[in-house]
Amino acid sequence: MELLLKQILPILFFFLLLFEIEKNKSILFTLALFWSYISFGSNYSLPPYRVLYQVVQLIVILYYLAYYRFDFHYTKVGKQLLVFLLFILLSYLGNGVQLSLYLSSLINFITIYLVLSYLFKAINTTEKLEKVFTYITKLVFLTAIFTVIAFIVERTRIELTTNNPNYLAYFLGLGFCTAYTTKNKTRRLIELLTIGASIMCTSSRIILIAMTVVVVIHVLSNKRTLVLNILGGTLAVLIAIGVLNVTEMISSKRFRNIDEDASTLVRVEIIETSKKIVAANPFNGVGYNQFQNRFSNYVSATAEFLADTDKIVTHNDFLRIVDELGIPALLFMFYIIISQVIIIWKLPVYQRNVLLTLLITDILYSTSHNNLNAFVFWFFLMLPTMAYYINLKEAYVKEAE
Repeated sequence: MELLLKQILPILFFFLLLFEIEKNKSILFTLALFWSYISFGSNYSLPPYRVLYQVVQLIVILYYLAYYRFDFHYTKVGKQLLVFLLFILLSYLGNGVQLSLYLSSLINFITIYLVLSYLFKAINTTEKLEKVFTYITKLVFLTAIFTVIAFIVERTRIELTTNNPNYLAYFLGLGFCTAYTTKNKTRRLIELLTIGASIMCTSSRIILIAMTVVVVIHVLSNKRTLVLNILGGTLAVLIAIGVLNVTEMISSKRFRNIDEDASTLVRVEIIETSKKIVAANPFNGVGYNQFQNRFSNYVSATAEFLADTDKIVTHNDFLRIVDELGIPALLFMFYIIISQVIIIWKLPVYQRNVLLTLLITDILYSTSHNNLNAFVFWFFLMLPTMAYYINLKEAYVKEAE
């Protein structure tokens, strides 16, 4: 059933896109980007799907270059991304990189830069940003429904239109955050319960942690309805656990015996290998996208899993940055994150919680998976700054009137 859903859900999501476009023509390409991300970003069920994801991004970039002034590099976010690009370029020096891997990731980052250039131009009002959140919530809610259905039928971890349950969980986690912006309380509760249950169906530990943090933040932030929020959060967790126990075939051992879990043990060995890489290449790493080919030179003789592995990724964006780009690049990433947190506290309360939880979900996911190649990661990482400047512009216009 899941294979069938991989093939037909992008079409169903497309009809939702068409329906939303009728009401949101000014952000047509923005909505199309998120539709293509969940539909095709890591969907290999049909050969054209991955190509369609790239085609959508290309169309958006061409539209941006044709109809907008190219001045993103003058903005704070544009400058920060250019600095990160500089680290990527410097990582080429003296490393004897495998050129095909290096160029593919370099082109990918330039693509992300241009996609974000468009998004920061197109989403230029608070109203448009709220419409984007609404669309993401609807798209994730629909995805969540089919995730739960697939789980009940397949009785195993669900990946749906992705090629990994964790990728699906990440998208569901983002939607769990944006669902809190739904104004209708009943609808919001239904969305949160459904999306929360679907995240359990993916059995993604890191997103389950993120979801818990999100609930706690919202529970504690509204003291007037603290008791109701606690009851609602408890109900959501209980229902999600109920869905988890629909079948005994799901790998519930993922939540027990962590010290015997192969996934965890591999990550421990990767960390040990990363220490050696950083010690040998502290300034510009081993080269962007080169870890997968260079890690074997630094694997410990006592390693159980990596010793027999020909190719692997870091499973952690921060390890990837320090291994492939060096310590200065990692420190710069920490600076970006800290600056976003500082900006969040300058935002109105109604924006603060959703942007904080989106940022936390984005960062937590990157601590156990690689996500630097997705525009979605960079968009939500930089979103607080974007929202801040939108607010400044709207305040200035209001004063001028």
